[in-house]
Amino acid sequence: MATVSHCRVDEVFAEHKGDGVVAYLAEYLKPFATPILREKEHSTEFLCLNCGSSLNGFLLGTFQWGIVHGEGFCSKCHWPARLYHYLKLPDGTEGRIVFMLQYHPDFVKRKKS
Repeated sequence: MATVSHCRVDEVFAEHKGDGVVAYLAEYLKPFATPILREKEHSTEFLCLNCGSSLNGFLLGTFQWGIVHGEGFCSKCHWPARLYHYLKLPDGTEGRIVFMLQYHPDFVKRKKS
């Protein structure tokens, strides 16, 4: 696997308000890798950082839901990902963001076979 960078706030959130929000989001994003995106004619594809498969796509995506709400994995290589992100900002605002992020290799433990 090539070197994988950690996800940054500006890679996921176009707008943010206040330093407290930026610090919160930066902390929240620490366990995730920078998304690998491929622009297509009418959409953006999220690629698996481990095997390169397309995670999203009508009938062809490899993202598979796991048993934890909002979490899943690549069905080809089983690299974990999160699609539903539940956030509670410092000002008390709560919400859900739907955005595919895979876990950074620093935060993934492989089972020994």
